[in-house]
Amino acid sequence: MKLFLFHLTLALKNLKHNKSYGFAVISTLALTLGALICALTLAFVMLYKPLPYPDQQQLTYVEHQLINNEQKIDGRAFTYPNLMHLYKQHDIFSQVAMQYLDADILTSEPSKPFVEISFVTPEWFDIFAAPMQLGRQFEQSEKVDSYNPVAILSHQMWQDMFGAREDIIGYSISFGGKSFEVIGVLAPDFNELNLAAPGVKSAMFIPWDFNSVSDSERVRWGNDDGSLTFVGKLPKNISHTQASQRLSQLINDNWRLNVAEHNFFDNWSINIVTTPLSELLIQDNEQLLFLLVLGTLGLAIIAIANIANLYLARTVQQQHTLAINAAVGAPTSGIIAMVVAEAVILLTSALMLSLLVAELGFSLMRTYLDSYLPRAAELSLNLFSVGAALAILFFLIGLFIALNLRITNYRQLITNLRSSGKGTKVQVSKKMRNVLITSQISIAIFLVFANSILLTDAYKVMKKPLGYQTDNIHSLVMALPSANQGMSEDTMQNLIRELSAHPSVDGVSQSQRPSAFFMLAFTEQQSGRKYSERAKDIDENYFSLIGQPLISGENIQNKHRNEELRGIVVNDLLAHKMAPDGDVIGLRINNSTFVSGVVKSINVPGQKAPEPRFYFLSRASRNALLIKTKPNQTLSRDAILTIVSDISPQLNIFSYQPIQHYKDARLFASKTTTITTLTLIVITLLLCSIGLYGILKYNSEMRRFEIGTRIAIGAKASDIIKMVCGENIKPLILGVIINLVIISAGFYIYSVLLNEYINQHLIWTFLISLIIVSAIVLIASYLPVKKYINQPAILSLRVG
Repeated sequence: MKLFLFHLTLALKNLKHNKSYGFAVISTLALTLGALICALTLAFVMLYKPLPYPDQQQLTYVEHQLINNEQKIDGRAFTYPNLMHLYKQHDIFSQVAMQYLDADILTSEPSKPFVEISFVTPEWFDIFAAPMQLGRQFEQSEKVDSYNPVAILSHQMWQDMFGAREDIIGYSISFGGKSFEVIGVLAPDFNELNLAAPGVKSAMFIPWDFNSVSDSERVRWGNDDGSLTFVGKLPKNISHTQASQRLSQLINDNWRLNVAEHNFFDNWSINIVTTPLSELLIQDNEQLLFLLVLGTLGLAIIAIANIANLYLARTVQQQHTLAINAAVGAPTSGIIAMVVAEAVILLTSALMLSLLVAELGFSLMRTYLDSYLPRAAELSLNLFSVGAALAILFFLIGLFIALNLRITNYRQLITNLRSSGKGTKVQVSKKMRNVLITSQISIAIFLVFANSILLTDAYKVMKKPLGYQTDNIHSLVMALPSANQGMSEDTMQNLIRELSAHPSVDGVSQSQRPSAFFMLAFTEQQSGRKYSERAKDIDENYFSLIGQPLISGENIQNKHRNEELRGIVVNDLLAHKMAPDGDVIGLRINNSTFVSGVVKSINVPGQKAPEPRFYFLSRASRNALLIKTKPNQTLSRDAILTIVSDISPQLNIFSYQPIQHYKDARLFASKTTTITTLTLIVITLLLCSIGLYGILKYNSEMRRFEIGTRIAIGAKASDIIKMVCGENIKPLILGVIINLVIISAGFYIYSVLLNEYINQHLIWTFLISLIIVSAIVLIASYLPVKKYINQPAILSLRVG
């Protein structure tokens, strides 16, 4: 042990004299292995780490599927009456809970903050083991139909809004025209899992009875709502297949009875699917995890290959020192320890720094990917991260020992010293050099190809024309005076007139933002065909305000609000769907609705293709507005509040954001993919270039005498370049073959997962990737021999 410590001390001194070598090794490994540890930890948390809740294997998410008459899934959200029927009549789960996610303005606070609210049943806190900082959880006094107006605050809200005051219990808060007494504060370590909106953290919890679903929606059997969530604990003796079948029959039989009088739902049905909660959280992230681990692993392999080449070159440089030690009696183990000591110092330092890099990665994920990764909040350095780092450390130490043993011969070292090293210099074998070259080329081509596919796909989504304008347009949503009372028509129309008269405003439309749609069903009278399509309520100013062109027919008109017959506008996709060979204008939907016009389709940000949609006339009391300001003009939130306060003291702003804000939010995933894949491509090419140049430079140095001899007997510079590049074409071809086999196998095995990427551009993407890597190979082949070509041959033929 003392001897090895002596070798470590000596190695540290040697590294101080070769700082560039140490910096290259530590920085390269720290960055690439840090990224790999970050990806592996993410995969572990998502795939294998148990959920932080009791009986986590029994926790089950219940999905409600509305099956249409074509036996296709029309919607995946609960209708309110079906949810309540399941909650009250189920006989399978040992415990169940419901959640409804919404938001509102706290009118009891001077700042009138906008907060996220979860309406839950008491069981929610038991199922997710919510610890309390102060007060109590919901109990039987807050069960369904008890209507007990109480509230539980999140720890964050308690701190930020109420300054962590200890006397918060009993405090009254108000929203939606009702007051609620605070009975508890959640502990800071509560890990909230919001299934309706991943990443959203509830500011407070209110008993289920007070959820904001209107009285009319609570009895509508055909209207689903994505904010409704149902979870339960499934006993171990009941399989998910059995549970799904029994619950489907329970809900479908009751639903059929209640929609029997509605002809629209003939041949429709309800299907219930139960899924383990742990599986649900990874369903939409498996591809991301696979690609992330694969990409970082590829970068790590390239980096390790580069470091291995540096290590081999370093070992060759130390052969004379090693030979002296061997000559004076140092054993083989001692010789190995001398070389490995440097590797241990460098690798240990690199691994320690890689953990810091990984923690930085976790911090970025927690901050920016919380809405896309359901368990991002759990990401941090843990035992798995440390274990993975140690496993990588021992693997690399073992690899470097193996490489050392392969190129260092104890007997040859002594012979080298006796012969002054003439003609017997230790070299890295040609086979090993070719393995390093081929591996780097293969991985580089694959990573550039795979990331280029994702980059192209994400970039197309980002740059796809929307078909409407976003500049100078804001979306304004007004807060309703009470939870279930619509805003008066006169009040809203007064607000619209006042806003339109503002000198900064160019136009106002009583409509939602362009990307917001909801599902709505209708029947075309003449054919009796049923449709369930995405819809939006708008007014007559909507299309002109956002610049969405009307193709044919007439626009919606506000004056029809008081008439029995109203027109709707369909987009060109729905027009073709409804009348493939004819004109859709004039088709009757029901006794009071007909198709009056056709508008050009838009592309909703983040979606790859437009969908059939239709637009109908909004109510005069609709609380959603679009405001377009004049060029270089602004309309602040405070300016709107001034106008609102003059109209009605009950009104308040629910949200006010530029349309560009919603566009950016919907394109966040595509932007993240674009930046990540582009970064991986650049790093891959950079590491590949450095690695290939290092290997080929070493190769050229070993062949310096040969190159000098060829030049001396008349070989031209072009002949030398052809020779060197020609030799490196073989590893390139082998790398291409390896990639073709891997890619073909991947598309065959994972055809369902990768089918969306199979198109005519795939071959071009591969060829471009091949051309880029080939160019790197050729440049890396040329640069090391350049100096031997340009200098006199006699300099290359000198010994030493």
